Amino acid sequence: MSNAARLPIHTARLVLEPVSHAHDADLFQASIASRAELLPWMPWAVDLSPDAQSDYADRAAPEWDAGSPAFAIVDHGVAIGVIGLIRESDVEYEIHYWLATDSTGQGYVTEAAQAVIDWARETLGAHRILLHAGMENRRSLAVAERLGFTRDGELEGGMAGGSVGVFPAYSHHLDL
Repeated sequence: MSNAARLPIHTARLVLEPVSHAHDADLFQASIASRAELLPWMPWAVDLSPDAQSDYADRAAPEWDAGSPAFAIVDHGVAIGVIGLIRESDVEYEIHYWLATDSTGQGYVTEAAQAVIDWARETLGAHRILLHAGMENRRSLAVAERLGFTRDGELEGGMAGGSVGVFPAYSHHLDL
């Protein structure tokens, strides 16, 4: 169980807000506008709907309480993506994220990920962060490199994506 309060994290340019229904409209619009880019990597991008987004927000608080927090990435009051952690153990978490296509290329994911990693170390007592990225997902591989992750090798069995089913992926880790 996580005792972490559901409070926002402020970075130089962004606010990372715990996912809630307040983000539903923005996140739905961002995912629809970015569907083509999300589909290869994100299984949930296959079935985008306002109800699916609402269901995601419904799950956010109990998942946070179970140790897997998710934050909406907010730029100037608009949610443009999601970043979060999946609890693997008391000290190990997997980071995941997506960003609206029209907001990519500005370093937002790297900035948000660094803030979440620092928060995880300080608030959750994380010792290791895992990151899985498709071998062809050049943007995620670049984020892992910029953040200092070490590539472990290929992810055994691959990784589930939306339009490509299971695809080969790399596994990375960052010891804190």
